[in-house]
Amino acid sequence: MKFRLKITLLSLLISGTLLIGFGVNFLGVISRVQMDRIDREIRGLGDPPLRHLMPREFWQNFGQSMQTIYGDERSSQLAARVLDAQGKVLYSSPQCPRKVVEISLPVLEFDGPSPPVLAGHDAQEMPPTPPSKPSSERDEPRMPPPPPLARMKKPVFQTVKTTDGEWRVGILGNEMVTMMIGVDLAAYHRDFDRVRNAFLIAVPLGLLVLVAGGWLLATRALRPVALITRTTKGITARGLDKRIPTTTADPDLARLVEVINGMLDRLEKSFQQAVRFSADAAHELQTPLTVLQGELEQAIQTAVVDSDEQQRYSDLLEEVQRLKAIVQKLLLLARADAGQLALHLESVDLTA
Repeated sequence: MKFRLKITLLSLLISGTLLIGFGVNFLGVISRVQMDRIDREIRGLGDPPLRHLMPREFWQNFGQSMQTIYGDERSSQLAARVLDAQGKVLYSSPQCPRKVVEISLPVLEFDGPSPPVLAGHDAQEMPPTPPSKPSSERDEPRMPPPPPLARMKKPVFQTVKTTDGEWRVGILGNEMVTMMIGVDLAAYHRDFDRVRNAFLIAVPLGLLVLVAGGWLLATRALRPVALITRTTKGITARGLDKRIPTTTADPDLARLVEVINGMLDRLEKSFQQAVRFSADAAHELQTPLTVLQGELEQAIQTAVVDSDEQQRYSDLLEEVQRLKAIVQKLLLLARADAGQLALHLESVDLTA
């Protein structure tokens, strides 16, 4: 696998994992926030009437109160059921699902201290009638006294699945009444599905952007490496003077270029020394070999014909001539390595 592809896949893996993890966590946060909002709505509906000890007639008309406050459309998504301390039903919404009706009621704990009670009166009693006013003030309208305060209990919330969907049910109460209020979660699921579908569309697009970005970054990061590759590929024995252009884009790559150029400097010096040694050695060997060849030729001429001595001189002369041929080849290679060899090009008929 190419290094560029490895970098792209690694960036996709890391960024994609972070993106998907963030998306999943974001969906969870949205779900919890929406559920908390529904719970607050249930408490906002049930807490006001439960803060006072309301008469039985109030709970019988509780459905009309919800319809007046929330309207027909919203009230159709709400279900309420009110029970007294003995478990007798005071009110039940017509649209209340059966599973909501049949849920087991938990034991609610009291929330906070008891409300203040008037001296000499029980919390469940109405306040005393105020003293009669003079006849001149009897015809003036008087506000009815407020119901006594009730001791609230801590609410409990749970999600109930029915055949038609899910309901969020809150169980609230005071010392006299227990109330169940359910909210149809169909609208909640519609909103959540829209957010989830948007996330499912955005994640593949984001991953494509990450792939393109990772490939672009890998290409830009490896551009100096490609320059180093092209430069080193063109370095030959005749081109050891070439150097890789220095770069300031990245300190690590600049250090690598510096190391390679230093290596090329050392190679060039070593190669030039080797070339000079070959040329100098060949030049130095030519003179003694020429002298030795002349002496052997003269010795052959002065020796007795067909004698052993003349034969030995002839063998030595052949060896000296072979050494001179080797020296000529060394000079040829030295000139070729130094770029001083003149080439005579001729066309050749390969068919012939």
